[in-house]
Amino acid sequence: KGSNEGYDYCLNNWIETIQRAVESIDDILIDETSVSYEMTACPVVVLSNILTEDDFEDEGCMEESLEDIRMLASQFGSLSSEKLHVDSTSQAVHLSYFGDSNIAASAAAQMDNMVIGGQTISAKVLIDQKGSTTKPNEAKLPQLSVAGVIYAMSPIVYLHGFIEEGEAIDDDDEYEEIVSDLQDMAENVGPIHSTLIPRHAKNGLAFVRFRNMEDVNAAKDCWDGMVIGGLKVKVGVITQRLLQKGSNEGYDYCLNNWIETIQRAVESIDDILIDETSVSYEMTACPVVVLSNILTEDDFEDEGCMEESLEDIRMLASQFGPLSSEKLHVDSTSQAVHLSYFGDSNIAASAAAQMDNMVIGGQTISAKV
Repeated sequence: KGSNEGYDYCLNNWIETIQRAVESIDDILIDETSVSYEMTACPVVVLSNILTEDDFEDEGCMEESLEDIRMLASQFGSLSSEKLHVDSTSQAVHLSYFGDSNIAASAAAQMDNMVIGGQTISAKVLIDQKGSTTKPNEAKLPQLSVAGVIYAMSPIVYLHGFIEEGEAIDDDDEYEEIVSDLQDMAENVGPIHSTLIPRHAKNGLAFVRFRNMEDVNAAKDCWDGMVIGGLKVKVGVITQRLLQKGSNEGYDYCLNNWIETIQRAVESIDDILIDETSVSYEMTACPVVVLSNILTEDDFEDEGCMEESLEDIRMLASQFGPLSSEKLHVDSTSQAVHLSYFGDSNIAASAAAQMDNMVIGGQTISAKV
């Protein structure tokens, strides 16, 4: 406030600038009130059937529930306010996300039909200030779209090699034990919706549907390359496109009936690999962020050092939006790192703005779209 310099300059000289900008608590309160008023422009998600009678009868219970909801919601994007709003008439919870409607739509899609405390909740995006809403599947989700085809991820993880390919499981006790092992392994990562091991498919595939998308990524990172029963397991995520393969129904229907649809869509690992190769080839349509001055000479001289640095960069970049690929690309000429985000250019631009001029390992990095 009152400065012609940019945010970075003001932050670097914050002691001087804060004393100029804030003469009294009134300056802060006026600013907070303005932000509170203007944040109605942020996309809002409405969560219904998530509060109980106990919450409305006990203030402490309500505070605890709202904190749980805030923690859940913040897994899917940056909330524009720590305070959640409760509609006393509908008993729904309203919360808003920074960014465009893509982020809110993605969050709503992932929370819709979750079971919390024995209740199936509803999550919808509030599109405008007049109160009109749209279902998550009608809203524009963060996705890679090429020629109208959706490549967004589903919450379903596949494991190839969890059971031996070509082997049917005829014994009931053996089958139940294998299913139990898969469920136990999955629940160590996070809450699951259901699992599937096609009993007589002989394709060596097993599937887990998680309740939370962050657990999908965690499972992939944790399990891929593991050796189980002497077999090396390849792990990946089923795309929404593959789940809908051969179906005239929409994504929500296919997800709700995923055990039936996955067995129709995936006859072998080849179906998944073809889909992954197609996505990898076509994802060049995603907005790309270029990070310069982020790698060191040590990275280029030591392969282990490079892998560690790229993993750190991936973890940093994924804080600002869903990456379209776990693999980052290094330009050997400029020594810059290229990474891409699902969604439109707004997401990449926001990520670049937040990473630009960060100081990492004593180096000030540059981030451009």
